[in-house]
Order: sequence, then C-alpha cells, then structure tokens
Amino acid sequence: RRHRPWGFREGGDWTLETWCRDQGLETYREMDREWKSIMLQVGARPGKPLGAKFRDHYYQVAYDLDWFQGYIFDTDFLKIFAVEPELQDRLRTDAEELLRFAFRYLKYMLRLENSMTVNLPRSCPGQSCPADEK
Repeated sequence: RRHRPWGFREGGDWTLETWCRDQGLETYREMDREWKSIMLQVGARPGKPLGAKFRDHYYQVAYDLDWFQGYIFDTDFLKIFAVEPELQDRLRTDAEELLRFAFRYLKYMLRLENSMTVNLPRSCPGQSCPADEK
C-alpha cells in the first residue's frame, strides 16, 4: 500500500518498506523478529515453569546487555563455550552483535536450538573422554 510522503517538499510516494529503510529501521525489525521467534517458541512449549535462578539468569541475558557482556568476559563463560576470537572482539564493542549473541545463547539455554558449542572438558571423571576415543 502506498502512502503519501511526509513533509511538504518530499517527492514521490513512500511504501512501508522504503520508509523503514530510509529511517534505518532494518536492524530494529530484525531484532524484533528474532525476539518474537524466541518468545513464540517458549510460549508454545508445554512443561513446568522455570526455576527462580534460571528465570533470573534468563531475564539478565534478555534485558541487561551490560550484565551479559560482563558475564561473558568476567566469568568462565569463554572456557565453557567456544566463541571465535573475532566474535569476542565484536562482542566487546558492538551492541547489536552482543544482542544477536544473547539471542543465540537464550536459544541454547532454553533448549530451542543447539546454537552454542561447548568446549570439551579436560577430564571426564567416571567416563571415557570423547577426545581419547580415536
């Protein structure tokens, strides 16, 4: 559907897509779609409610990117999860990349997707290590 242009001196017609592109809204729309996708998948899952500790962690990752960035770099997160050095650099400086990574982690944490790679433990007590089996 075509809309009349904004402003008295604007030429041509605007569509919703051209107006959004002109306003730089593509990233916001992408992030919104990703968030909605996660929420729809969580809402569609039957099961018991999240425990308080898990729920608090979920909300911190979802809503506090400063906290999540500290969680990545100030804890053993990078020892547990394989995160490429180039991505680590971007996570330190790029808020959009950090939000995309938070979505990726949420999908892993909520068991919606196997979106993270876990580093193999150095020792495997009580079992044989996959690295030892060749």
